[in-house]
Amino acid sequence: MESLRTKEGEKFLVAFTEVLGIKPNENNRVSLDEITANFERLTDARKNFSEKYSTFLENYLVNELFYGVYPWRYVEHSITKNFAVFLISYKVFELVTFAATESGLDSKEDLLAMVDWFMSTTNHDKKLYERFLELLAGVDDTYLLMATLL
Repeated sequence: MESLRTKEGEKFLVAFTEVLGIKPNENNRVSLDEITANFERLTDARKNFSEKYSTFLENYLVNELFYGVYPWRYVEHSITKNFAVFLISYKVFELVTFAATESGLDSKEDLLAMVDWFMSTTNHDKKLYERFLELLAGVDDTYLLMATLL
């Protein structure tokens, strides 16, 4: 998430780490066990969030699908890798949105500012997507990965 660290996005990243209880180590990494435990702790809140913000998330998803020209965004990679990157980036967006709304950043202005920050940061700094593609390099079955993320 280093590429998301900008001055205007700091409040969203603070919400992310506080709500999810995730504190990166000195290498900016978080253990999978820690993420899983905190994510399970928030099951009811995530369910309520999904119900309340489903239209908002769907609008983002459709916009990103067309804006990102998926599944042809990364022509040197397969269609399934493109869709996997698309799904991973959506899940990151969903988590950041969840954290923002849980921390009280849920006004229309806050949500629009969060979308603007997320989209401008990820679309102008390709490091995040490059990292996703690096992680996918070792994945043989991208369909299984995508099913797991859903």
